[in-house]
Amino acid sequence: MSITLTAFRTILDNRMGGSRNVISSSTTSNGATSKLTAIDSSLGYYNDDWFAGWTLYLTTAGEGRVVKSFSSPDGVFQFYRAATAQVNASTAYVLHKDNMADKLIAINQALVDVYPHDFYKRLWDTSLYGQTNYGVTPNEFNKYLYTVPSTFEDFPSAIWLLEAYIGVHDGGDGDAALSVSGRNWTVNELVGFTVYNKTDGSSGAVTANTSTTVTATLAGGTDNDWDDDDEYIVQKPNVMPKKFLDYRIMDRSYVGAFTFYASVPENYIIALEGKQPLSPFTTEASTTELTDEQAHSVALKAIANLYRMKAVHVDSQNHERLEELADRFDFEYSKSNKRMPKLWKSRIEWN
Repeated sequence: MSITLTAFRTILDNRMGGSRNVISSSTTSNGATSKLTAIDSSLGYYNDDWFAGWTLYLTTAGEGRVVKSFSSPDGVFQFYRAATAQVNASTAYVLHKDNMADKLIAINQALVDVYPHDFYKRLWDTSLYGQTNYGVTPNEFNKYLYTVPSTFEDFPSAIWLLEAYIGVHDGGDGDAALSVSGRNWTVNELVGFTVYNKTDGSSGAVTANTSTTVTATLAGGTDNDWDDDDEYIVQKPNVMPKKFLDYRIMDRSYVGAFTFYASVPENYIIALEGKQPLSPFTTEASTTELTDEQAHSVALKAIANLYRMKAVHVDSQNHERLEELADRFDFEYSKSNKRMPKLWKSRIEWN
């Protein structure tokens, strides 16, 4: 479920009027060797300077240039800044009436505006694990306080418990692979899950396992390998998650450091479910977490943002007209019905 910037902008352009604001074509002759011009005689019927201020985007090169002037009937575009290479005949391009940088700002602002109630990126974190009866020596003790990872901007919408394998490494010190004699795992049943070295704080995605070993590249810990008596935990496959309700939230309003108390046995991984803002676009190929259908709704909000941006730079009469257009698209967005479903809402059972 994702859409590229190129595809999202196409939806936006179509909602804004299609060919009145965007024209796709190809050059008919070689531009100047100075790289400051492009020629398309098929548009020669437009008046001089009709496209002045538009952005000519060279599709293959992936770069846009603001048009300084346009000359008819030859269809010569002159740029303010030279292109990277001479624009030869048969070069595909797209003309944008609105500045592409402004469009990107308006689109990315829309991705922020629609969060968290309408559209979001689903967040699923499994980096916490049970701490009741924690440890293998008499010096270790039960631990009940958990800190939600800083990737959560609000307290998780739901908490789940995932049953896991636990134990200690006994294959020697400095090993790259986890080794546990006496285990009887099914070959490769753990592939795709994350194995955690609870002792040094590292973890890694499992790429293979035998009946007694687990292969994963560890990172994020003190030495990122396995020593004797290092404790491990890895989720069991094909076990249903358990919805967890018996916890105490300490401070729901403290963004970036939410904490909660819970008694969770150490053979469980704690899965936190929540929301994040949609990923902003950066390049043409970059994506955000929307389907094409959902993008049609968010594009309405982006168009409203773009009109408001344009309203700042015009006279009072045009300002009022652009603000009215922005209000219209905001209203259309409010009436759209392609929003993401609500995440399950957590509750607390004090007993």
